[in-house]
Amino acid sequence: VQEALTNVARHARAEQVTINLKAGIETLSLTIEDDGVGILLPINAGGGLGIRNMLERIEAHGGTMTMSRMPLRGTLIRVSMPLRPAEDIPAESAA
Repeated sequence: VQEALTNVARHARAEQVTINLKAGIETLSLTIEDDGVGILLPINAGGGLGIRNMLERIEAHGGTMTMSRMPLRGTLIRVSMPLRPAEDIPAESAA
């Protein structure tokens, strides 16, 4: 969230940012949406340092991240993270 907000402040020219965090039984879902100019996609060579750092941190914990440019509405970042590593989930729960 911190890195995404830094990117919004530096690049988006946004007036508003919405952060939504939801915890499910096994998954944490995060969305960050701004009303700025929108990120230019595709991002060349893995994006800037901030985006690469975000992605590396998320993937290191088994999560995923997507970024979308919303025409006339800014950028939407979606993150999904497991609340605990897959190896910690009992076999009967994973089935």
